[in-house]
Amino acid sequence: MRKIDVAARRAGSDEISRAVTLGNGTYRFGGLTPGRYELVLTDGIGEYASRTVDDVRLADDTVQDVVLDRVPPEEDRTLLRGTVTGPTGVRLAGATVVAYAVDGPEEYVATTRRDGTYSVPVAPGAYRLFFSGVEDEDVHYVPEWHADAPTYARARTVTVGSSTVRVDATLARCGTITGKVTGPGGPLDLDVVLLDADGSEIDAVHGTTGTYRFVAVRPGTYRIRVTGQVRGSGGGPLVRQFHVGRSTFATATPIVVRDGATSTARTLTMSRRLSVVTAPRISGTPRHGRLLRGTGGTWSLVVDVERAYRWYRGTSRIAGATGPAYRTVAKDVGRRIHVCVVASHRFELYETSRPACSAPTAKVAGNRSDRPHGV
Repeated sequence: MRKIDVAARRAGSDEISRAVTLGNGTYRFGGLTPGRYELVLTDGIGEYASRTVDDVRLADDTVQDVVLDRVPPEEDRTLLRGTVTGPTGVRLAGATVVAYAVDGPEEYVATTRRDGTYSVPVAPGAYRLFFSGVEDEDVHYVPEWHADAPTYARARTVTVGSSTVRVDATLARCGTITGKVTGPGGPLDLDVVLLDADGSEIDAVHGTTGTYRFVAVRPGTYRIRVTGQVRGSGGGPLVRQFHVGRSTFATATPIVVRDGATSTARTLTMSRRLSVVTAPRISGTPRHGRLLRGTGGTWSLVVDVERAYRWYRGTSRIAGATGPAYRTVAKDVGRRIHVCVVASHRFELYETSRPACSAPTAKVAGNRSDRPHGV
């Protein structure tokens, strides 16, 4: 039988090793010091009587079988009962069921038996039920309120009268998110944050290895935010990034977690240097004397970004053209114009970007006044 707690206390010592039986009833202690032990077996679910086995000689290769006696069942007269299962129909043992009274402070708690059934000793009244706490041999199940509700306020109310009421629950399996973060040379300090669809923080991992893993994640859609720094001389803060290569939560690439599955995020490459997200563009008519306007583009940093503009005629830089707008002159006629932007941080915490350039305009057209007389 599974979920039996087994404790081994070494004779004449405070050394205690613990194990829990698996689905086939087996248990194993690792790294035991050979010697004589007292074994104590306890059933937290309450279906089997506890048992102590004295003076057992144990070593790493010892096999010690123990038989437990079942506790005689009492007549079930509870008014609230049900069964908790997983998505494949497997019955879940050891789940916690809590019935919260709607009209009072009372809470009634029960644990599912090995066949997944439970009985909550409630008084007649209105309740909202919460199911949680199942970890079945490395499989995590998602806690939930009755009727798959995410919160108490949205849970369906169960009314219990003089007759038995059955409420069953099917818990989804949690998923896992794994990923990798790389950066410039030198040791890194990284904070990887898991965000739900509303932008609320769900979990966070701090580390220096560049790999991360989020376990026991509810099925749903998530986003990842990474911040950090390069340690040591010549180091400094890394530009914040959302998965993957995005500068804001709204533009981040979502990660979908499905029932019991592992989702692998794309590798995030962090940098000390600002980088372009959307290249600059030029608006306006390319004609002699007309005003052309250049957008500053968007960058890997959203706030405290300063932009420097440089306008070009073909491949030649236009002297004095360093603002976000440029009015064409006679020598531009027949040439294409483009603008390049360099981004820097106002407080110089990050490295200045490399130039990002717009697409060139069409050839600048002339006006009638630009034609020679008589033409």
